[in-house]
Amino acid sequence: MDRAAATDLEARLLRPAGPGRFGPAELDGLPEPVRRHLAQAIAPGTPLHTSARLRMRGSIKVGRWLPFRARQVLDPRRGFVWRARAAGLIAGVDGYLDGAGLLDWLPTALLPRFGAGSPATPASPA
Repeated sequence: MDRAAATDLEARLLRPAGPGRFGPAELDGLPEPVRRHLAQAIAPGTPLHTSARLRMRGSIKVGRWLPFRARQVLDPRRGFVWRARAAGLIAGVDGYLDGAGLLDWLPTALLPRFGAGSPATPASPA
């Protein structure tokens, strides 16, 4: 797996987009109930975070249901990196940032190695 490329994508996603702070402009275009809720829930001037780290576990169907654990770095406006391991048999990473994708999974007895892209590989048009 191209761990260095995935780590680079994670670092770029976690880099702050700017010194954004919560203010009235953040509510523009939102439905009124959402505007009211956010205006009461977030104090003016609160620093805004644009990305998050998530951990997950559950089951994933790969021929049969296997237990898995994963972690993800997510910036909804820019991209994501998702690293997962299923039952110790399958491990890999999917990622996307600024128009480039990364897909790399370790070989197993169940699946041949497959991968596509790198941080420099453009994604196909939508």
